Amino acid sequence: MTGSVISSGKVVGKMTAANVTLLEAKHQGDISCSGELSLEYESSVLIGNVTADSCVIKGKVKGNIEVTEKCSLGEHAVVLGDIQAGSIEIEAGAVLKGQLVITKDAVIE
Repeated sequence: MTGSVISSGKVVGKMTAANVTLLEAKHQGDISCSGELSLEYESSVLIGNVTADSCVIKGKVKGNIEVTEKCSLGEHAVVLGDIQAGSIEIEAGAVLKGQLVITKDAVIE
C-alpha cells in the first residue's frame, strides 16, 4: 500500500492506506494500514476494527485493534475492544475494556 490519509470531520466506510491519521474526526468503519494509525486528539473517535503495523491512540476506539508492532494509548485514550500487539505502552489515565494479548516472544530464565 502507498499513500497516507489524513481525515477530519465525519467519515463512514472502510479505509485502506499506508498510514492513517484522524484529526478531531469521527470514523465509522474498519481501517487497515500497512504503517501507522494515529488518533491525534482525544476528540477523535473510531467505531470499527483496526489492522496496522503500529498505532497511537489518544482518542476513543470501539472495536478491536490488531497491530504487529507497538500500540500506544495516551492518557485520554478509551478502547472498548480487544488489543493484540507486539508491545504496548499505556499512559496513566487510559482506559481499556477488553482483552490484551502481547504477541512478542518473552523468555524468563
